[in-house]
Amino acid sequence: LKWLDELLEEAPSGKDVFMPELADIIKTKNYLKLLYDFKSVRDEHIGHGYLMDEKWYSAISNQYNKEVQTLFRDFAFTSDYILLVNEKTDFIDENSNREFKYNARILMGYESEFGLVEFESQTFLKLGGVYLLSPLGQSLSMRPFFEYRLCESCRTSRLFILDALGKFSHNSFCNHRLSDDESKMLFISIFPNLLKK
Repeated sequence: LKWLDELLEEAPSGKDVFMPELADIIKTKNYLKLLYDFKSVRDEHIGHGYLMDEKWYSAISNQYNKEVQTLFRDFAFTSDYILLVNEKTDFIDENSNREFKYNARILMGYESEFGLVEFESQTFLKLGGVYLLSPLGQSLSMRPFFEYRLCESCRTSRLFILDALGKFSHNSFCNHRLSDDESKMLFISIFPNLLKK
């Protein structure tokens, strides 16, 4: 949240943007203020504060419920996009109009282990790369924002999300961190001004 509004200013606009609805919703609906406000309540009271009575929680729920429900409705279209990591690439025979066959791990859902799927595409996806697939089959590399790597502490593969620009580190739900110089250099090449702010 600390740099999302600045990231939106740096991002390109126009018909070539992968998901133009997303930036439009965030900019026009003032959801950043809602997220900042709710994060403050979450951090100071719900997540780390003293236990309050039922009346207090009811008041907080009533205060944010309508806006949060609207936010969920506005962002519902993102569920048609698929976040995945490519784990295997095969070439398809020359008679096929799709050039590559992939074994990919879907990085979405509530399961404790992400499932594998097979699909074909004319777009080349790097091995180990995290991608977002649109309903039309277009792909967008999510690096340097997402990395799917082995967590050295857990000894299992995890999805790591860019969490801190100052130290440039990624965090996973296990709360272990990943530092990657290659991701940092890529981020600087795309958004050269953000790390200076």
